[in-house]
Amino acid sequence: MDENRFSPNFANILASLRIKGATVKGGRGKDGFLPVLGVDGTLDLSVIPLDALQRLVDVLPLKNTAFVDANAVLSEDEPPTGSIVRPFKTLTSAAANGFCNFILIGGTYDTERVIIHNNSNEAVRIFSLGSSIFPALTFEGYSDGTRFDLNGIFVDSTLTFAQNVNCSVTALGAGAAGKIYASDPETTLVNVMTSDDFVVGATQGPVTVGYIASSDRVANDSTVAGVTVSDALDKLSIRKIRIPIFASDEHGLKITSSHDIEVGSDDKYSLDGLEYGLGALVKAINDVFHKNGDDVSYGNITATQKVTSPSVVGTSVTAGALKFGAEGSEKAVVSVDSDNFLVIASPGA
Repeated sequence: MDENRFSPNFANILASLRIKGATVKGGRGKDGFLPVLGVDGTLDLSVIPLDALQRLVDVLPLKNTAFVDANAVLSEDEPPTGSIVRPFKTLTSAAANGFCNFILIGGTYDTERVIIHNNSNEAVRIFSLGSSIFPALTFEGYSDGTRFDLNGIFVDSTLTFAQNVNCSVTALGAGAAGKIYASDPETTLVNVMTSDDFVVGATQGPVTVGYIASSDRVANDSTVAGVTVSDALDKLSIRKIRIPIFASDEHGLKITSSHDIEVGSDDKYSLDGLEYGLGALVKAINDVFHKNGDDVSYGNITATQKVTSPSVVGTSVTAGALKFGAEGSEKAVVSVDSDNFLVIASPGA
């Protein structure tokens, strides 16, 4: 049996401190128990009130940068400071406290009207950790020439710039704006530059939208030679299509020469022209064949059955017999007998 090393006096001391015993785990029902080390020689975290410790920890906010979290849980005696421990719940409240740089914790936010208090075109940066979604978002109060840098921001309906000064917007990362609206008619310009994964549905007012990356800054991975897309387009622009030129003569259809057409940058290439391409081929084929009503001239014609015509004109006609009358009801047959006499006989005689 283990030896009891507590003297009666020591036990009385513990009793006076209202210590009920020892425990490895903390939590509900463990009040009055003295925490002790576990079998691994460490103190279990359940005996440490982490929530209370967190409230006592004061994390200073970043310089001019505020954390914003729509789902933050804050008490009235713990006002937000913009630190990661005490974030603001809205962009509006963070901007009202003088911040111009914002780190958003991704999530769904309410419609906001944000008044920016910046000095002389100081940049306004909004970076989202994950996707931050707003039904609508409006900025106002900013200085002339302010640049807005947005990253990971989705605005379902309208992203509005309501100040009557010019500004520029750079939108990066996956994001979207249903419409970008410069609401003041005196606004000089809202110049928006986006990455290829930021979608702008529409614009209203003096708003221009362009892409940050141009063809000379995008790598070319196609089969066309060139380091960049611009190089590949230059290569394509000097390509040519060689088209045969068709003609016909007494020997039939033939190719007389060819013609090169530069491809250029057109979206489609027509080969139905009359001088070159399929139009010339059709004409050459039609020149070989004769249609009803054409005036034709042949050297020798051999018909294996019969030739029918309302009128036959010839300098010389050679025939074994000439039949007069309509076909099937001939009136007379003229022929030459063996004595070279002209004989006129009735059909069937």
